Amino acid sequence: MISVLKGGQLGINNASLKKYFTDYKYAELYYDKKRKIIGIQPINEATGDSYSIRLSKDGKTANISARAFLKNFRLTHTTTKAFPTAWNDELKLVEVYLKQIDNDVNNDDNNTEEQEGTKLDEE
Repeated sequence: MISVLKGGQLGINNASLKKYFTDYKYAELYYDKKRKIIGIQPINEATGDSYSIRLSKDGKTANISARAFLKNFRLTHTTTKAFPTAWNDELKLVEVYLKQIDNDVNNDDNNTEEQEGTKLDEE
């Protein structure tokens, strides 16, 4: 599970950290507005579009500070919410399924601009 934290971070639990992010320091984020899926592609080299993966002090969990990304797509929360994930082998990224979003999320499709070139939209 990966959580969208009310402070604008993506929280990575221990199971997801071990399964998807071992030995990675950065991630690029994508959003498929139509399917309501966040894509997190773990990478080792920083890019202009990457976010740092920050391990907790005990190394059992991690987070990605993604306030601007979440705000850009109006995916802000008033409370922390956890969502299921799966690995997309074709795109080499973790998919975070937001379809279970409830009324607590501000996801206004009419006012959200598409991010150019998102991998998830290139199907």
